[in-house]
Amino acid sequence: MISREQNNRAEIIHNEQGNRTTPSFVAFINEQRLIGDAAKNQAAGNPANTVFDAKRLIGRKYSDPIIQNDVKLWPFKVIAGTDDKPNFVVKYKGEEKHFVAEEISSMILTKMREIAESFLESDDDRFQVKATAGDTHLGGEDFDNRMMEKSDVDDVVLVGGSSRIPKVQQLLQEFFKGKDLCKSINPDEAVAYGAAVQAALLSKGNKLLSSLVLLDITPLSLVPPAPRGLSMSVCFAIDADGILNVSAEEETTGNKNEITIGMKMEDCH
Repeated sequence: MISREQNNRAEIIHNEQGNRTTPSFVAFINEQRLIGDAAKNQAAGNPANTVFDAKRLIGRKYSDPIIQNDVKLWPFKVIAGTDDKPNFVVKYKGEEKHFVAEEISSMILTKMREIAESFLESDDDRFQVKATAGDTHLGGEDFDNRMMEKSDVDDVVLVGGSSRIPKVQQLLQEFFKGKDLCKSINPDEAVAYGAAVQAALLSKGNKLLSSLVLLDITPLSLVPPAPRGLSMSVCFAIDADGILNVSAEEETTGNKNEITIGMKMEDCH
């Protein structure tokens, strides 16, 4: 998804197929590489060389139990590379090629840049990602575990293609005690619109959204409880880019330590 600010609102830019969302698919066909809709449309006939869900592997080891469960469901091949880093294995230009998740994501981002340049006729070929946030494995169980009181929920917005399934809608309505479901937003574009609004907020140039406050959650696991009897003062700070800074001080000795957690984890001593 790519958006631009126009008339004091965030507008999503459509791709060459006229769609406002672009599938994160990359396909390898002999001498050609397809990205987005073209890659997804031919996936059924070329499953072993059509890669998707690459973001699930970013920052994870091949031996991670979560990745092992995902590998069982994918039609393409994933193996352990250097330092147990997951590698996609495809046939491209007559040879077996290995790609890490970041390389696949880079191909998709390059495609998104081309879409933006084509639409905006941009003279500046430098695009910078300002912020990323989210949990690539966030799902229904996580939602159940964190669910607040149902009476505190104002609206239930359907997101994703599966939300069109009548049985899913029925179960949701029953779960929220008969509450009407919000169907006025295209479920395939709901996430894209949210990302467009967040991008507009981070740009700090949109007058219409200047008073809007966007609350997000961190997808990162926080520090475990301190041992019994140990008095600790811990501070969590998350910036606009989703970077988590954690500082801790042992109150009895005054010992301090800090850590910064993002896509990569680096200790700051």
